[in-house]
Order: sequence, then C-alpha cells, then structure tokens
Amino acid sequence: MKRVLVRAPLLTNSGYGVHSRQVFSWLLKESKVRNFEIDVECLNWGNCSWIVEESKEDGLVKEIMQRSKPLNAPYDVTFQIQLPDEWNADLGNFNVGITAAVESDKCNPKWLECCNKMDHIIVPSTFTKNVLKRSGMLLKKISVVPEWYHETIDASEIDTIDLNLKTTFNFLTIGMLTHTDPAQDRKNLVNTISLLCKKFKDNEEIGIVVKTCLGKNSSFDRKKTKEYLSQIAKSAKGNSAYPKIYLLHGDMTKKEMASLYKSKDINCYVSLTRAEGYGLPLVEAAAAGLPIIATNYSGHLEFLKGQPFLPVDYTLISIPDEKIDKRIFVKDTKWAEPSKESYFTNLDEVYYNYEYNKNNALNISDHICENFSRSAIVKKYNKLFAEVL
Repeated sequence: MKRVLVRAPLLTNSGYGVHSRQVFSWLLKESKVRNFEIDVECLNWGNCSWIVEESKEDGLVKEIMQRSKPLNAPYDVTFQIQLPDEWNADLGNFNVGITAAVESDKCNPKWLECCNKMDHIIVPSTFTKNVLKRSGMLLKKISVVPEWYHETIDASEIDTIDLNLKTTFNFLTIGMLTHTDPAQDRKNLVNTISLLCKKFKDNEEIGIVVKTCLGKNSSFDRKKTKEYLSQIAKSAKGNSAYPKIYLLHGDMTKKEMASLYKSKDINCYVSLTRAEGYGLPLVEAAAAGLPIIATNYSGHLEFLKGQPFLPVDYTLISIPDEKIDKRIFVKDTKWAEPSKESYFTNLDEVYYNYEYNKNNALNISDHICENFSRSAIVKKYNKLFAEVL
C-alpha cells in the first residue's frame, strides 16, 4: 500500500490553510478508491490561529488530527503546501510542491533552486507560474491547478446572516490589514476603504462591510482593528457619518461566509489589491454573483480575465524598500498601484447602473461555477496525479 504525506499548515486559519485542506480532502476521498495511506504534518502559518475543534470543516479537522503523527520517511508521494524554501525533497520518492509563491512580478531566485529539487510544482494561477518562470531557470514541470470556491455557495437555500446594516447600498471587502502603512499594505485595504469613503462622503445610502483583522483573532486585536478603521474613516470623510463602516472581526465558518456573500444586503465586492497569488475571497464573491471591482492585475485574473467584471487600471511600481525582507520580497520587484480615477469610475458605474452590472455578475457566476467548482478542480488533480497515486 502506498504511503502519502501531506505537509502543510492544515489547521491554520489562513489562505494556505484553506488551500491545504482542499488538497487533503481530495486525497482523502481518493485514498478510499485507490487504497493508499495518508500521514499529515501540520505546520504553522505566521501568527495565524489554529482550528482545534474536531467537528469543524464538516469533520475534516478530525480526519486531519487522526493522521497527524511523527514523520516516517521516505514516503511514496508527498504534497507540500508551503513557500518553496520550506519544501523538503528528502521526504518522498516523488515530491509535489504547491505554492502561491510571492505577490510580485518576480520571486527570490533561490526559490527556483528549491523548485528544481521537487518533482512537480503546482500553482493556483497562470500569474504565479509566470512569476516563477521569469525569476530564473525552472527545470521541473509546473502546472496550474486553481483553488475551488466552497460548494456551500451553490446551495439554493442558505441561512441568512443578520448584518444589521443601516445602509441600503453596501460594498464588501475582505483581507488582513497586512501593514498600517498603506504603501506597504499588499491587500491595499486602507486605500480600498479610504477612497470609497471619499467618493461617497455624506451619501447616506452607502455602507462598507469590512472583514479584517490586524493578524490575530483576539478581543485586543478587534479593539485595535476597530480603532484603526475609525482613523482611516476620519481621515477620509472627516466628521461625516457616511459612508458607514461595519467591521466583521474573527473567524467565520464556510456557511457563514457563503451567507455573507449571498446576503441581500451586500451589493458589490471591492478590492484594490496590489497583487494576489490567486484571491479566494474574489472567486467566492464572484461565484455568489456579486459584481466585482478589482485591480486588473495578478492571480485573480485566472477566473476573471475575459469576464465582465469592473477592472481597475494600474501601473506597476517598485515595492517599498521597507517591505524588502530578502526572503519573500526581494530587491527590484514590483506590484500594482491601482488608479484612483479608474476606481472612482467603477464605483459610479456599479452604483448608478446596478442592474446591468448585477446581470453581468450572474454571467460571471455561471463561468465560475462551471470551471472553478470542486468537481472541476478535482478532475485536474486526478488527471495529473492518478498514476503516481
């Protein structure tokens, strides 16, 4: 019987955690058909909290915990969902590295050395594939396998979440506040919120639902996040009460997230991200049929390119020196600076021509549901790895 290792931040509340659990859930189902064993090594992901309740993720957490044990290498196959310099090619006879790499136009050249020690590289977007290929000599096979949106979004009936909104036209944005300096904030949440406040200052219809944190799921983090959002709002709109900002802080289940995306009170998803390896909140918002305003650059174009979303123009700018850590972000690399004017134009477009853009969004949803569902992505994994498993 073949032995398979999944080495990843499987139990963390992070983007890599979600990606890891998708890979694990695919392998778990395949193991019952192809008759192989799965061991897991659960890793940290920065300061992200861990999921510790066995019942979470529809029982998947329990399955992960039951398979977490000391490593017993070599394995027949390993799937390692990490940054490339964290992979270990000595653990298996066939090693698969899965990564979103770095959210800039080039990555650390040393990562290519790590890639070339593996047998197959999986990335979630063509953008990430191109970043790796332009960063040095990539010798090993690299394939694009996107992440899937959670199937709860497809449910015809979802328990509604009471957002208790006092405004009638509400934007949604999601992402960690990666830095309090807007120039260093990759998610660019500060500018996404502040420019929207400036655009719709004094408009009593407008609200902004912000699901974010400063890095930790704690009452202290919630307090500091709320204070910081208040500073952003005051700087943008002075003493005006509008637009209203509503903070969602802390972890939410997949069902709660689905009900948020599909809430009748949410009208549009906005993101001025500087770069994404993929952009899971964007694909899930699009799958739910929300109009999308987003920077016309990086990994989320994997599912939005050629679709009638509302693209924000950009220029590529050098990443600030303060952000250069010589590991993830290296010198002479760039990311996007979204255009304020283009953002304002798109905000007007979705607000004043909502029905037209909502219909376009439903067409995007059909595209997402056909090509980025669990079943569609599992077919890609099976096509690539049926033989080695």
